[in-house]
Amino acid sequence: MKIFIFILSLFFNSFLFAYSNPEMGYWLCQAYDDQGHMWYSFSAFRTKAIKKAQYDCLNKSQAPKTCSVNATDDCLRHSHSHTPYWDCKAYDNENQVWQRIAPGMRLNAMGQALTACHEFSHAAASCKIEEQYCKRIRG
Repeated sequence: MKIFIFILSLFFNSFLFAYSNPEMGYWLCQAYDDQGHMWYSFSAFRTKAIKKAQYDCLNKSQAPKTCSVNATDDCLRHSHSHTPYWDCKAYDNENQVWQRIAPGMRLNAMGQALTACHEFSHAAASCKIEEQYCKRIRG
């Protein structure tokens, strides 16, 4: 019986390590409001990433009742690799910020941020983005 418990404890510890070790992968979840703003969170656990992104949206959005996270569409599992994630921000003349993150090339995140600005800004013609508004956040 002691051997069984010992083997079971080894299995359980390795299971916990695999799911809590960032080297084994992590979740990226994004929360959005209806004004086109986005908040994101990384965690080894999907539920924790969802809750943190939702919490940030509820506390920082000007329209917190519209915050949502779709666990299927807005959460990505990212296994340990060298693929970077880029966090880019587009701005308009009213000092509104539209932030987007995307894996792979910086241009993907830049394009998504600029598109969000054009879709949601009241001053869409003034939307701008520059490489200095982007930072590499993972990978």
